[in-house]
Amino acid sequence: MKEFFEKKLLISVLTICFVLQMSASLVYAEYKFIPPVLLNYKSVVNDKETVYIPQVYGMKDAVIQTAVNKLLSMDIDIDLQTWDKNWQDMYNATQPEIRSGLHFWFTFDQNYNKENILSVAMSEYNFAGGAHGMAFQYAHNIDMLSGKEIVLSTLFNAKVDWKSMINAYINDEIKSYQRDLKFEGIKDDQNYYLSNQGLVIFFNPYEIGPWVEGMPTFVIPYRIISSTFSDNYKDRLH
Repeated sequence: MKEFFEKKLLISVLTICFVLQMSASLVYAEYKFIPPVLLNYKSVVNDKETVYIPQVYGMKDAVIQTAVNKLLSMDIDIDLQTWDKNWQDMYNATQPEIRSGLHFWFTFDQNYNKENILSVAMSEYNFAGGAHGMAFQYAHNIDMLSGKEIVLSTLFNAKVDWKSMINAYINDEIKSYQRDLKFEGIKDDQNYYLSNQGLVIFFNPYEIGPWVEGMPTFVIPYRIISSTFSDNYKDRLH
């Protein structure tokens, strides 16, 4: 009798182990790991400019890869051409003692790279004389499945008043930290990028505050707004 119960117990334990193993296998099979996009850069470094432009590589879809790289470099290519075109005139118009400081800088930060979404903040700074240089930032938020820019409004469910929601959050942040900002609401083409922490709304110098305020930036955590995302993005932003 004892041997019977021992065998029965052993069979039960083995059955449980088998079921757990199969369950784990099924869960693993359902989860599809999406690797991050491979990101590198092309550079232009000389006496007039220091430029690092992000570029993706190693994608299976060469058409999308080409489209993404064109998108990433389009604006900076134009700005760089303008700088080069005007540099000699700026040099001639600048006092000799500060001519060596005339320079154009451009770099980038990879802020989100998973779930087939790439978000890169592009930072530009140039000194053309005067009291200080000029800083400017913009971002590219790209759906790597299509190679197209993600418009801010499309992140949200069509029934969500996303502007009012974001405006309320920013106004609360400004009041909490008593910042000297004149914020009247975000625009349809509002600058933003995606980070691992949340949706990041940002403004360039002088856009809503004085130079001393720099680039006002507001991070809205995903835990606060994830329920308002559209079906296309609610499981891809976290």
